[in-house]
Amino acid sequence: MSGNLRVDILTEGVHSGDASGIVPESFRILRQLLSRLDDEQTGRVKIEGLQVQVPAERLKQARLTAEVLGDEVWNKFPFVPGARPVVTDKIEMILNRSWRPALSITGIDGVPPLESAGNVLRPYTACKISLRIPPRIEPGAAARV
Repeated sequence: MSGNLRVDILTEGVHSGDASGIVPESFRILRQLLSRLDDEQTGRVKIEGLQVQVPAERLKQARLTAEVLGDEVWNKFPFVPGARPVVTDKIEMILNRSWRPALSITGIDGVPPLESAGNVLRPYTACKISLRIPPRIEPGAAARV
């Protein structure tokens, strides 16, 4: 599932020195809304209606796959030095990318590039979200959760 989430707070940008502490920051509100969807510490989607019980046969297959792939489960990704996967258990990695819902932010708008950013409280912040739903959940039903 995917969609856009937009928070509008002003009709135009205003100086942050004048408005900060009075006008809520649109990114902060967006961040609060996103925190309703997933846990920013673990990446676990908080919506219980999007969770499924992983069948025993699929757990067994995930274990076997983790044994065969070893570190290839994660080391194919171009991590920067010092960065690591969300979890260390390879079985959990496989289940996370297949049987568990996951939220990704795939785009953001309303935020100027760093080189042109000024002391302005922006009128809005928007992001495109992608929410992977696990097998056995019908997309239409997931959208209503």
